Amino acid sequence: MSLNTKYFDVNASGSKGAVALHTYISSAETLSTIEASGYFDDLATILKTGDLIFITGSDGVVLVKVTDTAGVITVAEVDGNTTFALTALLDGLADAGQTYVVCPFAANLIAAYTTVNTVIATADSVLTLKAPDGTVGTITIALAGVAVGVVDSLTSGLNNTELEAGETVEIENDAGPSAGDATITLIFRRR
Repeated sequence: MSLNTKYFDVNASGSKGAVALHTYISSAETLSTIEASGYFDDLATILKTGDLIFITGSDGVVLVKVTDTAGVITVAEVDGNTTFALTALLDGLADAGQTYVVCPFAANLIAAYTTVNTVIATADSVLTLKAPDGTVGTITIALAGVAVGVVDSLTSGLNNTELEAGETVEIENDAGPSAGDATITLIFRRR
């Protein structure tokens, strides 16, 4: 089989200097096939050295780091594959509420990124991330300058980040805007 761009998605564009985070799913191919040198060459105009791809194959899931050498894309597993990402849709930022994401392994939350899917209106959206031990931090999706695809992040100053397998991260929405939705990607490092 070969790369099917229909199953490739940019979750965090890296537009603010952060690492770009992508996802790719192919239930018909093994990880070794997907991780082969040149598999992602058709995306050489999108991928750059240092980007991360969260790959789901027929035999598992892995986080890889991209290297682009003159248009030949190679990938290598990150941190002995101890880092993983979970993504959730934050539908309806105009409504107060919580979204919960289950951490499948004992891990530390090391970063969070939001991507705007539908533009927010009237006010900022403030998301508070909470773990069992308390508040982790906040991400503000600012009304000023917001557009579809804009990425905001929480990458430093995180507190209470240690989770056990099966514990949840709560994403609490303040319902500040009158419209909009986003996707949140949580990055964890296994312990």
